[in-house]
Parts: sequence; C-alpha cells; structure tokens
Amino acid sequence: MTDFPSVDNLLPLASQSGLNYLRLINFREINDLSPLSSLTGLTILHLHYIPGVTELSSLTPLTQLTELSIIGCTNITDYSSLASLTNLVYLEIETSDDYSTFNNNDLDSLAILCPPANLPLEDLLSLKQLIVNGVVYTLDSNGIYVEQTG
Repeated sequence: MTDFPSVDNLLPLASQSGLNYLRLINFREINDLSPLSSLTGLTILHLHYIPGVTELSSLTPLTQLTELSIIGCTNITDYSSLASLTNLVYLEIETSDDYSTFNNNDLDSLAILCPPANLPLEDLLSLKQLIVNGVVYTLDSNGIYVEQTG
C-alpha cells in the first residue's frame, strides 16, 4: 500500500492474517503500528516514510519476518525491540544510535543508508554482509569487512 497520506490508522490491516508481504509507504498520519502485531505470518515488511512512528515494540510478535526495511521513519531511535525477531536475515535502516542491537540472532545483512562517520564495526561482527550507502562489504576470514567488487 502506498501513498495514503490522510489515513490515520492501520486497524483495517489487523484482520489480514494471511499476509506474508506488506509494504507501507508514505502514511504520514500513522503513529501506531500495533495493528500489525496480529500479522504473524508476515515474512517481509517495508515501512517507508511514516514519520509519526516513534517505536517498534509492536513488531515483536512478527517472529516470521526475514526481511525488514525501515526508511524515512525519522522519529525511530531505538531498534532494540527488533532483537526478538530471530528469523530476520536482512534489515535496512537509515541510521541508529546503538549498532550493538544488530549483533544478534541470525541477521545476515544490514543495510545502512546514512551511517555515522565512526560506524562501530566491532558491534557488527556477526553479520555476513554490511551494506553502507549501497556499497557491499563482506566479512573475511580475518574478521575484517572487505568491499565486494564486480
């Protein structure tokens, strides 16, 4: 679902338990993700440009998620509730204040669109792939991220 700037709640989605993929883009009036908590079959969720959202705890029941993209949700600063998403293998975010949150579970790939100047790589050593501003890095046998070429 895209570009519904005047919709102010996600309650109609709560009954859609059969969904496995959901992409919400440009829902400027939404500030509550709790109706999504009943969508436990979701494997892919994209939350883009939903500035009213400030926290992600409503996503903790979505344990089947394998891919999560959170872009343009500028008021989210705490991603710690995502630690319960143990099937998550790909996460895309703009930035974070605490990257140690992502050094857990089975997360293979983390894409960061706006990384800090001093990205704490020591907090990300469980990843197989780190994508920073579109550049792909993989962890070599010495525990060093190496840019992938070609």
